[in-house]
Amino acid sequence: MEELKSNPLNRCLTKADLQFSYSVDLSGDISDTHAENQFEQGNTVLDRDDGDQVLYFVNEFAEQHPDLGEEKVVALRTERILKTIIPDDISSCKDMTSWLVNSWHRYSSI
Repeated sequence: MEELKSNPLNRCLTKADLQFSYSVDLSGDISDTHAENQFEQGNTVLDRDDGDQVLYFVNEFAEQHPDLGEEKVVALRTERILKTIIPDDISSCKDMTSWLVNSWHRYSSI
């Protein structure tokens, strides 16, 4: 089962699903250990202009919070909130996750 989880084809969003443009090109395979290892630590700063980082973060968030809704819908909404609402002074993955969970229902129309 662990093999399925690490396979990027089984993630709810792919690069083609992202709704925004990113200044850092989406490159390579998101299962690249560099991308995965970056986010294993909760205080890692998320670069919201890096499509690879955003893709990995929104997929992880949606997977870890099934109570918020259907996984793909949660991932797409998370990307929109990341790009348009979360304050700039919130930058760590841990703080963004906390903010998203606490504010999720406030932005139901997003």
